Amino acid sequence: MACRRGAGQPPPRRDVDGVHRSCAAPGGDLFLESLLPAFVLINLITARDEFFLPVIFSRSSATATLTLGITQAAVDPQYQSVAWGNEAAMGLVVIVPVFALAMIFQKQIVEGLMAGALKG
Repeated sequence: MACRRGAGQPPPRRDVDGVHRSCAAPGGDLFLESLLPAFVLINLITARDEFFLPVIFSRSSATATLTLGITQAAVDPQYQSVAWGNEAAMGLVVIVPVFALAMIFQKQIVEGLMAGALKG
């Protein structure tokens, strides 16, 4: 899609990511226009692989990951149904410690990310 410009105006300047800045959304919100869909797609692929790869390669319950173990434990083979309350409780038990650690070490995580992002 070509950007419109008036006669006598210089061509639009390209930014580091190769996108014409004048082609961005009206508010200059390039993140929502191009980067957010890419992040969503990458996260969906990662979440899918976190479940399906262990399903394919796990030979026993001893080698299963937590996501696979939660799913297997919540299924009631007698009724061929899923106990959603049990599955939600097990998921919460797994997520709460990770969330708590992220909150405790938030300052160190951000400092590490910023130190790795700085040039020089």
